[in-house]
Amino acid sequence: RPQASEGALDERARQLLFEISASGRDDIAVYGPIALAMSGDLRALPALLALSRSLALFVRLRATRGLASLAQRGERRAHAQLERLVSDNESEVRLCAYHGLAPLYHDPINYARVGLSATYGDVRLAALSALQGSDVYRVGMTIYGAESDALRSILAAALCHKDDLTLAQEARKLYLKDLIGGSKEGALALILESTHDEVRRLALSDLLVELKGDGKEVSSE
Repeated sequence: RPQASEGALDERARQLLFEISASGRDDIAVYGPIALAMSGDLRALPALLALSRSLALFVRLRATRGLASLAQRGERRAHAQLERLVSDNESEVRLCAYHGLAPLYHDPINYARVGLSATYGDVRLAALSALQGSDVYRVGMTIYGAESDALRSILAAALCHKDDLTLAQEARKLYLKDLIGGSKEGALALILESTHDEVRRLALSDLLVELKGDGKEVSSE
């Protein structure tokens, strides 16, 4: 069932792409449904779903890109498969899948939640990076309200993720850079709530430097 806006491919070209899809060699077959998907032809879906389960990284990666194209055209099964591929055992595939989901989420907060709940740390870091680059982040740092609360809740979850020290360290940098908590001291107070000893140690070190800079006497204890 092709979608209405199928691009410039004529029926002869489309038939050739279907023949490529049935070539029997995944590394060749994958190019057929990708081109069909890019043209908006939803008939590419079955082949892309099958190829996204290939043992070959090259094939899965390209199939993931094709699925992202169909998902953006409203194909729910492609969307669901992208969400599964976020847990692929290869970083390139899962990051491709996660980035492919971005246009499907109008709310960057929800998109970040999907990434931060991922199995793999590289996807969680990608989620934090995407959130930082969003308008919601820039606005949420300067206003108060439900949106700001949701943003801070997401960042707190990253800061306190018990199984991901790297993510917590990156969240710590955002707290300090953007003064989450209203001031450096406020940010440091929030960072001290982290579940990671190393993050708390660095926060205490930063706080001591800040206090000394203000000329306050600091106990050696």
